[in-house]
Order: sequence, then C-alpha cells, then structure tokens
Amino acid sequence: MFSTLQRVTRRIPKIAAGLLGTFLMSASVSNAQSVFQITDINGNVIPAAAGLYYSSYFCYNAGGPPMPAQICIWTLRKLYGDFSAVVVVADQPHGNAPGCVNGGTQMISSGYTRSSCFVYATAAVYGH
Repeated sequence: MFSTLQRVTRRIPKIAAGLLGTFLMSASVSNAQSVFQITDINGNVIPAAAGLYYSSYFCYNAGGPPMPAQICIWTLRKLYGDFSAVVVVADQPHGNAPGCVNGGTQMISSGYTRSSCFVYATAAVYGH
C-alpha cells in the first residue's frame, strides 16, 4: 500500500504539468484569430472568396530602346462596399505577369497579409 501511494504522489507533478500544458495550448489556440485565404498561387481569387473579391493585373512597357522596362501591376479589390483595392503589387523594371509573384507591395489594407500571390484576411476584415 505504501509503495502504491509513493508511485501516485510521484506522478501527480507530471500529471499537473501535462494538464497545465494542455490548458496553455488550448488558451493560445482559442485566442488566435481566424484567417481566410483569398487568392491562390497564381493570384486568382479562390472560389470561396469569389463573391467578395476580384483580382486583376496589367502589364505595360515604360520607356523605350535601348532598354524598355516592363511593369506589371496586380490588384486585389473588394466586390462590396466602396469596391476599394485592398492589395496593390508592382513588379518592375522587368515585370512578369501577373506581377504578384516577385513584385513589391505598394499598398495593403489593415487586416490583410500577402506572401507572393497568396493573400489572407483576418475575420475582422473578410467580407466587411
């Protein structure tokens, strides 16, 4: 009986530490904001966000011989409210379509993040 009691008391700190770790992990997950993907690897709006956002790009040559510079502008725009752009990316001076792959962010609205052509929105701004 005494040895069983010793084994149980030795395990209590380990059990308590495990429960504390589980509690801390669940607390950090519950405080995390939801994030919604808007565009894919090519800068196209994914089907789930198609009613809310629209992406487009255009490329043009600036300058002339001997060294024309191609500039590609990629834009992600809301299809609701004021229809404003939420992300604008420019790939220059030797830009490639669609422009979001290697381009630099010219403008990004609060609550949105961008990595290459992938754009994500927090729940606070997605569709609002």
